[in-house]
Amino acid sequence: MKSDSLAPTAHVEQQQASISQPTQLTGVDEAIFVDARPEAMTQQRLQAMAKNSPQTRQMKAMQAQINTGSYGNSGVIQCALWTSAEFTTATTFEKTFSTDPRARKSIVVIDNALKAVHDNLVPAGRIGLLQDLVQAIDEYLELKVLGKKHTTPFEWRGKADASNERIDPALTLKQQVLDELRGGRNVVNGINWDLHDEMVQATSDLARLKTLVSQRFGIAVADIGAVPIGGTKVGGTGKVTTAHDWTLKGLKRAYQALTSLPLSHTEANASLGKFQRYEGGGGYFAENSATVAIGSRDDRLEDNYAGGTAVGVAGSNSFEWTVRHEIGHAVADKVGAVAGYCATDPGGHWTDYGHNREVDFVEEVFACSNGIVHAILAEGVAAGMMRYTAAQVAQKEITMDAAIATIMNYVPSLPINNAVTAQQIAADPGWAVLNGNLEAVWSGGARLVVGGRGFVKSSERGFASFQDASFARKVSAYQFRSPHEWFAEAYAAYHDPRFAPGTLLAGDPATRAHIAAVV
Repeated sequence: MKSDSLAPTAHVEQQQASISQPTQLTGVDEAIFVDARPEAMTQQRLQAMAKNSPQTRQMKAMQAQINTGSYGNSGVIQCALWTSAEFTTATTFEKTFSTDPRARKSIVVIDNALKAVHDNLVPAGRIGLLQDLVQAIDEYLELKVLGKKHTTPFEWRGKADASNERIDPALTLKQQVLDELRGGRNVVNGINWDLHDEMVQATSDLARLKTLVSQRFGIAVADIGAVPIGGTKVGGTGKVTTAHDWTLKGLKRAYQALTSLPLSHTEANASLGKFQRYEGGGGYFAENSATVAIGSRDDRLEDNYAGGTAVGVAGSNSFEWTVRHEIGHAVADKVGAVAGYCATDPGGHWTDYGHNREVDFVEEVFACSNGIVHAILAEGVAAGMMRYTAAQVAQKEITMDAAIATIMNYVPSLPINNAVTAQQIAADPGWAVLNGNLEAVWSGGARLVVGGRGFVKSSERGFASFQDASFARKVSAYQFRSPHEWFAEAYAAYHDPRFAPGTLLAGDPATRAHIAAVV
């Protein structure tokens, strides 16, 4: 009786086990849980197709070839560009029952590509494979973006899907391959960018254009920092700029300017990380954030510099000149041009005082004038206070007469004796520099020169001095705003695409040779 009462219970438990757990089959990779719902059957069909598809088998075979070192680039690329063609036959089901079919396809494409091109490839063949893969992706995108017909092995993909839904996954794959090739901020060699350049000019999608520009140069195409579109930012000059998104027309013109420069100055430049736009004109470089920002308006993109302008070279497109000029700042930051070449005689023999060394600037002014003030400062008594007072004149904080009156308070205690008069101090040529317009030269005005040195000040960069003889070799007056601007203007002139490199620096052969050989 005891055993009879237990039997039904065991039988029930056995039935429950058979219902709650999938049947374990031998010789099968994965047990299939049978679900009678129509949508579940569709998903099972898709999974089975993916697992047993010719593409999957080809991937496994190719992976075996990779592991043994015997593989062909064309086979790898074909698998990398697999666009889930077998899923296309079930498009209706997929769109009905899959929450994000586009993302699903993207994952399949990218995952399979990375399996094919990542760590398992031997180094000797890996670079060439990745280069070929970029070219193949561009051929695929050529069909999608440009609508061109061709007879490459990848033409069937255009027939399989006439929509643009796979452009972005292909661009994502291309970005990952380029990242592999760059290995950080290095130049991607062996790439033919012709199709890429065509797509840039053909696309009418701004987000896609940003992606293409970013891929070409390895930079982020963005807006001004964290400032939202329509927000404002106060620059170093106190000027308020309004953040705007790039326009198709403006970004394509900027791309044209960027392609005229060596890739080592853009793609392989850690000092250039962001490429931004604001409303207006001009531009700026922010070294602390590796940012180049360009002020642009679509109705001014065709403007050229007129004759007699203080900035740029007459006849040059002003927008493209600005792009090259600001990239020149990033290049100068990369190679240390301000503290390096610009400090040499051929580079203008600049001394950069910035905003925090104005007393040293004053010291050089009076040393070059070699007058009575220099003799007074050499006595050492209250020299620091007198330099500071003179610097206030340069800053336009006090008048020259007020500064001289302060200096006269210390004269009786100087070893030079108290016979020095205020009139003698006022006659020192150095005051003409400190009391003059230190921002005039770079806006086309007169230079302030004493003892063979020119002296300037800019609101962004502060005080600086240069060898006056170098002014005869100028590209533009704006070049003498600071050593930073000196180099950036020379760089923009050197790479003017209207001429052979360096043509516009014919009057400064040393700098032309330096940019060609070192930069």
